Amino acid sequence: MGPFDNHTTADFAGDLDEAGSEERETMIRGELKGAADPTNYLDASEWEQAVASAAHGCRTAP
Repeated sequence: MGPFDNHTTADFAGDLDEAGSEERETMIRGELKGAADPTNYLDASEWEQAVASAAHGCRTAP
């Protein structure tokens, strides 16, 4: 099972596809910053989106 193989992350991937490049970067950074904040409790869908954001970043990095 990959990072985009559930409904939450499939929807998130669709949102990324529809966003412009600057908005996409903001969305990804927001997910990763939220996941890295030790005071922020993440539910399962937030974790899934953070993992998908990291996978997207790795996939698109030069």
